[in-house]
Amino acid sequence: MYKILPALLLSSSLFSQSLTVDQSFSQNSYMSEGSKVLTITELSNHNFFIGGDFHSYNNTESNFMAVLNNDGSSFEDFSCSSCLNRSVTASVAYGNNVLIGGSFFSFNNTDSRFLVLIDQYGQLVESFSSSSIFDSSVIDAKINKIEVHNDMIYVCGAFFNSSASNTFYPFFRLLPNGNLDSSFTLDPSLSLKEIFSFTVQPDGKIILLTKGDGIVRINEDGSLDNSFSNTPFYIQQPHSVSLQDDGKILVGGRFVALDQSLHILLRLNSDGSSDESFDLVNMPYQEITPLVTSIIKVGNRHIIAGRFTSYNGYDDFICLDDNGFIIDDFNINGVNSHPYFIDEAVINSVLLTHDNMIMMGGDYGKVGEYLSRSISRLDSSELNISEFELNKKLHIYTQHETTYFNSANHSISSIEFYDISGRLIDSAIVNSDTYSCILPNNSLILYRIFLNDGAIVTGKVIR
Repeated sequence: MYKILPALLLSSSLFSQSLTVDQSFSQNSYMSEGSKVLTITELSNHNFFIGGDFHSYNNTESNFMAVLNNDGSSFEDFSCSSCLNRSVTASVAYGNNVLIGGSFFSFNNTDSRFLVLIDQYGQLVESFSSSSIFDSSVIDAKINKIEVHNDMIYVCGAFFNSSASNTFYPFFRLLPNGNLDSSFTLDPSLSLKEIFSFTVQPDGKIILLTKGDGIVRINEDGSLDNSFSNTPFYIQQPHSVSLQDDGKILVGGRFVALDQSLHILLRLNSDGSSDESFDLVNMPYQEITPLVTSIIKVGNRHIIAGRFTSYNGYDDFICLDDNGFIIDDFNINGVNSHPYFIDEAVINSVLLTHDNMIMMGGDYGKVGEYLSRSISRLDSSELNISEFELNKKLHIYTQHETTYFNSANHSISSIEFYDISGRLIDSAIVNSDTYSCILPNNSLILYRIFLNDGAIVTGKVIR
């Protein structure tokens, strides 16, 4: 079916509203003041592992890590609340277990340095050992990120010896048993850098965010990919990276350009060059240094969080589509420190759960107007968060002035279009995988699509 719709003015979304803290996720007495949640991982049983720098949860001793039930209560069968001697900074689910990394060098009074695999009850999985990686010469570590791809384990950070200088390559690949993958050798030019984050491309190449060298790409064997350019900035502190479906690269952190303008988000083309179509928002210089700490890709969108104010009117948390436009529905009105004053409150970690809720951890006391210390779940039940699965259910694109709505898995039963006041301006019975129409330029059109599996997808198209 094919139509031409009348012109509409650009404005805010009819369906716009703010995310609120899910009160059913109860912390009871909250975490102690000053607690920092640095990582959240959903386990195979849908409990949550949290790690960071804290010593209690719900008035119960929990040093640096805890496992929570789905309602936010402590998982009482987790029996290792005092096993670690220092912070947890990264975690990832690995089968029915969780791989955790941090600055600790003992686990339950045994020498276990910086990286361990535990089950959901807090017991070491003895088939995994990092002892061949971190010998006694490595006395301190910063593990910034862990990912698992095709059963291979990727780890980045910085590792130090007794003279406080780097002693181990800051990015490495492990076999499932924890041994180093001998087929991977990081380029020596990167050996003395701290690596903040990374992402593995579908072709096996890896984008690294480094301290000092900015954004680089390596080949699957660890050698430098010299075809990848490095966007010049006077100061580069990249912290998080994500790939778009079109191959473009979204990078968050803190960047000062040669003209002294300050930015927290960049978008690069697949070859590393700057994407000139992306709006580089100039951030104000303030007492609180603005920073993006987390980017997660969900469907064809990206949730971006950290510590910032006035990113086009939004604080600490935004959601962008692949065109770089802010999704108005996803707004938490910022985070503040406890009790009420603003200082260096920050969101460190964001996770989309199996049931499409949003978990968020950091160092804060309030989310918007809600008291919620350091760990929160955002209630998205009224926002039809199934929109996040658009790229799995529905692909929307424009070609030669025609906009196509193409469903990959389920037929489109019908479609409705609205103007910005909420007035229905057109509808159609489709009963097909594809619907196409011509949308006017300089317009915002709201749609509501009914799929034959009963799902309802709402959103907007900006032309």
